[in-house]
Amino acid sequence: MIQLLNETPRVERANSLVLRLCETLAPDDVQLIYDHEPEAAEIGRKLVAVANPTLSREMDKAYNRFFHADFHYLINVIETAESGTDLFALYWKREPASARSDRARRAPAHRFQDDARIGRPHRRRLI
Repeated sequence: MIQLLNETPRVERANSLVLRLCETLAPDDVQLIYDHEPEAAEIGRKLVAVANPTLSREMDKAYNRFFHADFHYLINVIETAESGTDLFALYWKREPASARSDRARRAPAHRFQDDARIGRPHRRRLI
């Protein structure tokens, strides 16, 4: 909601991209979405901290992992229009756990320009 109130050209562009379906995103668009999404993740994490200020490091790591799985899932939804909890579960399962509890914004964005283009996880290879 806060992002919707902060209408800048970057926010407007990112919001227009995430509302599209069945369009292959250019690397610059993937980067723009990656730069935009951590704001939402940080807002959500702050709300979690207000509700539970003693959140464990393990839960903080899981929140960071969730952000990255959700980012990959979002790119897939935009490009394929496929969605659902079962599909997200495949992204969650594939996303490695970070050894550190860094916030989402600290992750190297360049990782996602290539990795997000890999496509949907193959159901047959996941256990």
